[in-house]
Amino acid sequence: MALSRIVFIFLTWGIVIADGSGKTGEPRQKLEIFEIPPSEWTARETRMLAALPKVEALLHRSGNTRELHRIERDAMIEELREVSGSDPVVLARDEYYHIPAEHSTKQLIKWFETLLKKAKVEYRPEAWDCDDYSLGLMTFGEIAAGHDYDLAHGFAWANMIVRQKSAWSGVSAGGMHELVLVHTHDGFWVIEPQNGQHVSLQKYPNRENILLVHFN
Repeated sequence: MALSRIVFIFLTWGIVIADGSGKTGEPRQKLEIFEIPPSEWTARETRMLAALPKVEALLHRSGNTRELHRIERDAMIEELREVSGSDPVVLARDEYYHIPAEHSTKQLIKWFETLLKKAKVEYRPEAWDCDDYSLGLMTFGEIAAGHDYDLAHGFAWANMIVRQKSAWSGVSAGGMHELVLVHTHDGFWVIEPQNGQHVSLQKYPNRENILLVHFN
């Protein structure tokens, strides 16, 4: 797919798809949601919604001290393409990114899921669909990173647009879909922000169909 077409998809969040002639084509195929798996959270955990959790950065030992680990942008992009087997357009503003710790990443995912339940947010085509869920989780991830003044860089979180050739996590095949990608100490995870399910990029069925990844 041409770069101009990908960027157009990114800027409009996939409302319409442009062809090579500059004319707009048919509206994108709307995704239908079928039986998204229920949350594993208990009613008691849902009632105990606390403040935005602190997302801790991965540490590494340097001599006798422990320092915040970081990953270089080009190395991260190379790893993404190697692991996924795809060649997406990648937007990454920063030169380095911190790696969020796995346990606090899971805490943030659960916190976001609980927040949506408290607010009674439900999927609505166009009004609140996959890109809104993805942007919502990413926003809180950025806030969690931004209030920690010990961090020199942002976290390796990204919005990811894929061609949904295979169904996954309750989202049927067809059209395009947007999720969240995060680099942890265990490599890349793909997160479905509509229900909090996540899987390693190696096991994600649409890893070869990634169109665009946007790290903040």
